[in-house]
Amino acid sequence: MSDFAPPPPVPPTGPPPPSGAPYPGAPTPPSGAPYPGGPYSGAPYAGAPSPGAPYAGAPYPGGPGPLNPPPYPYPVQPPVAVQPLRGIASAVRWLILASAVGSLITIGTEALGVIAIARFLDGSVGTGALDAYDAMTTPVVLLSSAVLLAAGICWVIWQYRAASSVPATALRRTPGWHVGSWFIPVVAWWFPVQNVSDLVRASRAAVGSGVIATWWTLWIGGNIAYLVVNRLQFSATTLPGLSAAAVVSIIGELFTIGAAVFAWIIVARITDAIDPVRR
Repeated sequence: MSDFAPPPPVPPTGPPPPSGAPYPGAPTPPSGAPYPGGPYSGAPYAGAPSPGAPYAGAPYPGGPGPLNPPPYPYPVQPPVAVQPLRGIASAVRWLILASAVGSLITIGTEALGVIAIARFLDGSVGTGALDAYDAMTTPVVLLSSAVLLAAGICWVIWQYRAASSVPATALRRTPGWHVGSWFIPVVAWWFPVQNVSDLVRASRAAVGSGVIATWWTLWIGGNIAYLVVNRLQFSATTLPGLSAAAVVSIIGELFTIGAAVFAWIIVARITDAIDPVRR
């Protein structure tokens, strides 16, 4: 048997390992987990975002929440119900065409009257030619006036429906004013063309400003000629005075025919822009 006993165990030197370290010299875990379910338990470390951020609330003070989108800067306009335009627009176009035909007939009648008066004054014909002119004038004027009145009635119905079929904010005046402005003295010289211009802009119709300006210039020219004709006819006491009235009437009818052409284009294109689907 040996006289020597085994040496006693040597105690470790240096500081003891920190609490919770998996092995000597391992770093001490932080006081909390940087995210939920992380490798460490406990509260998040100082300055860490709260669990679920930024989706659980606003990402910054005063910011919008996740389910609250930022408000629209302007109120959303409700859709405008489109009024039926195809039928009334077709009636307007046909009556515009009929009015132009009536103007052509009036031009022919007035031209015959000018010729008859000139030939009567130079002794080529007798009073029979003047009587024939008078006999033709009355029915032609009545027929042309009736067609023009029917076209005007259908026009204001069409314009009211067109104005009711576009956003009200795109118009300077209400649909009622679109109708009434044609019948109010003084403002009838410029309100209607402004209203039609608003319809073109609001509907984005393929109508240029030159078309509108030409249409309105011809229409105003025809109306002025009509006023002059009435004045000449009521004040005329001689045949040359009646002949002058007939010449002015021819000029006015030419203006009316030109206005009818551009009016037909305006009605057709505004209708196509507002109500493109045939009903």
